[in-house]
Amino acid sequence: MTVPSNLSMFLSDQEVIELTGKQRCNAQSKVLDFLGIRHKIRPDGVIIVLRSVVESALGGGEAKPAQRRKNAPDFSNVP
Repeated sequence: MTVPSNLSMFLSDQEVIELTGKQRCNAQSKVLDFLGIRHKIRPDGVIIVLRSVVESALGGGEAKPAQRRKNAPDFSNVP
């Protein structure tokens, strides 16, 4: 049974190629390093990338609401 790529924990080989624009694993690894996307290389040389890491690195996933500063300066004594 094949899992649809959008439900898989890891990017497919084709998705890694699309993301990096490269076919060879060595070149893909260099692009992923440049983009700041953590990845692993399996013993057979294939790169594995967690889908959640890519979404986080590229700003995808759920949007977080803006948070207020907790320690804002107190200007109440300024004339």
